Parts: sequence; structure tokens; C-alpha cells
Amino acid sequence: MSRLIARGVGVALVGVLAACADTTQPHPTDRPDLARGPGWQEPPDPDRARDQRLARRFALALNNPRFRAEVWSATERSTVRERRIHLHSFLLASGGQRLTQLAQAAGEHLQRGRADLLSALHADLRDAPHMEVYLPVPGHRARWQGGPDVLVATARADGEIPVAFDRRGRKHLLDPRRPPDTPVIALQQWEGAQFAACDPMWCDSPWEPGDAGPPPVHTPNPVGTTGGLYLTGTRFYDTFESWLKGAPEFEIHMLGQKPGANELITYQCVGERAGAPYHFNQDDLTWTGSVLLFSQAQLDDFAARHPGQGLRLLILEDDDGPCTIKVDKNRLTELFLRVDAAHNTWTSGKDIKVTSFEKQFQRARSFYNVVSGLASFFQTNDDIVGTAVEDPGAASAILAGAGWIVKNELTMSSGALRLEMR
Repeated sequence: MSRLIARGVGVALVGVLAACADTTQPHPTDRPDLARGPGWQEPPDPDRARDQRLARRFALALNNPRFRAEVWSATERSTVRERRIHLHSFLLASGGQRLTQLAQAAGEHLQRGRADLLSALHADLRDAPHMEVYLPVPGHRARWQGGPDVLVATARADGEIPVAFDRRGRKHLLDPRRPPDTPVIALQQWEGAQFAACDPMWCDSPWEPGDAGPPPVHTPNPVGTTGGLYLTGTRFYDTFESWLKGAPEFEIHMLGQKPGANELITYQCVGERAGAPYHFNQDDLTWTGSVLLFSQAQLDDFAARHPGQGLRLLILEDDDGPCTIKVDKNRLTELFLRVDAAHNTWTSGKDIKVTSFEKQFQRARSFYNVVSGLASFFQTNDDIVGTAVEDPGAASAILAGAGWIVKNELTMSSGALRLEMR
């Protein structure tokens, strides 16, 4: 954290004791669809403990009607998908008054001295600079207008039990399979959304060199060139996203041989936060449209650099930073090995000229199974949807006109892709 930010946060926090306390009585949520958990108890994992402390403080601050109204107004004005707001920018706005409210609310319920409280809150905000606040369930977003009937929940990974807090700071364990009737505000590590009003010192990219391999290699795509390999339809069996994390973020990575090494790297990422013409946003199980996967210039350049090599199509549901593969390297290698064995290594593709005027993207053999630069990630993993294999019969049974089937880690079908050369 820069000295400027640290000084700003510290000044805002010093005003905690001078602020006037809101005397509004809490209106706890008592519903049969919420599993009442025990009192506050930090989990052993330090990241989960920190996220839950922040969620509890935020829930306690929502006891203040003015704070609730400002949260609702900020989400309503947000232009980011699902009306997300950046936690730190929101708290530091208006001279840090919201940050003061957050600390004050926690101080009324935590048996700590002033110095300990300020130090603890400062440390949590410093250690989690990429936190976002939003209502992930569309029905909750439509219904909640800043009222007192609300919970604040957090979870580190898909499928785990969301831990929620009401405005008294009481802990609730939510069903990971379906949201409760009570509106839920999620406080989560961001998934790469761009916040236009966010201080760049807070919102710099969470990716660091060596963290999850290099960013994609962007081979030439001259302006005005539209020919290449296009995706025109998809169907997946699952969104691979829990309700607390909102809409899914599917990505397709075009993997090819790393120059000078027997490994794979991403040559092009296609996804929700990839730039044009590679922007691809799928929020449901089925998608129809047109997005460029790999331009003809990219195909030609790759073929010249790697004669006889094909491109693997890896499909992920992104949970931790756009267009960066964060998957345990052993899992990903095992996926490729199993699918290769089941399909005799015909698990890549390349463009083939079938007539003087027509090209097709057809299957090719894969030679490499290891993706370069991956570390082992045990938290906030991206979900592996699968790798694509040409199989028109099986694929068209899932999606009309599809020719490529997506195979998961058990070599079972998890979806299908409709690809087209233009």
C-alpha cells in the first residue's frame, strides 16, 4: 500500500470515536431457509477468516440506514456487470466517512481497544485490496432497495457453504445450491471486473509475473482482417458457478506450442473481458452469436512458426482474474493425458484447405500436455470445463450444427462448440 493510501485510511479511521453512533435497533433476519450458525468464530484459514471479518463488519455497518442507502445507491449507479462496486473505493469516498462507519459499527460489537480495532481493520483492508460488493442474485437486485432485511455473505470457492452475517453480526450458513429468500450482498474477491472510478493504486491487476504463467501471446491480427476461426454457438451442461459468485465467466484459451519448448502456452484468450474482436460473454448454458477465436493471420503465423502443430481449445470458467489460467497444473495435465488416451491424441485442430476457396478447422494430433508456467492453486481455482475434440456426431446431439465436443477430466462430455472458418 502506498504511503498516500495508508495516510488516507489512517486519517479516516482516527475519526471513529468522534463519529455519532447510529441508534437504530437491528432488525435481524429470522427465516427457516437460513441455517443458524454458531456465534462469531474465525475459521483456521487466514484468507477466509479475513474475508469473514470484513463481511461481518460490513453487515454491522448496514445497521445504519444512511450506510445502507449509500450502498444501494452505489450499486444502482454502477455500470459494471451485475452492478458491482469496488469495496475500497466505496469506503474511501466522501473523505472516508464510510470507512469510519464501518470501523465504528465493528467497534460497538467487538471487545477491543481503539488501537487494536484500527490496526485490525487497516490490516484486513491492506491485505485484501481487490474486494467487490454486489447482489449476485438477479431477483435480489430487483427487490432490495436499501431496506434492513439483508445479509452479507462470502465464500472463497465454488460449492463451499457461504458464510453470511446479519446486521447484528450473527453468523448464518447458507445453502450453497440455492440462494435464500432474504436478499444477499456478496463481499468477494474480484473476478477481474474493471472499475472506471477505481483508484489505480487499489485496482491494479492482481496478476503478477510468475503467479500463473505468462499472459496470452497475441500474434498478429491486422486491422480490417476478419477471416479466421469463429465460434458461433456453445452449449454446456453446467454454469460451473455458484449462485454467490453471480453469472459465469466462460473463457476459451487457444493453446499452442511454446517457442523453443515442449510445452503449451495461451496464444489467444476469448472471454468476457478480452478485447475486441475476442469479446465473448455467455451467462446461460446455451449461447449463439459470432466471436473470433483466432484470426487467419494468427493461424498463418502459428503454422509458420510451428509446422505441423495444432491448437488445443481449453474451456474454463474463470474465478480468479480474466484470461489467466489458475488451475492446478496436475489436474490440467491429467485432463489432457486422459482425453489424449481416449482419442488417440487427435485432440487439437488446425485449418485445412479443402477446396481452392474453402478452409475447415479439422482435428490434428496433440504432442504436448503440459501448460507452461502454471503453479499449484488450491484456492480460487478456475473451473475446468474441458478440452475440445472434433466429434460431429456426439457434438451435434448436444448442439445443432456443432462439430466439436468438450471433454472433462473424466473424459465425459461437458458441452459442445460450433466452429466455423471464414
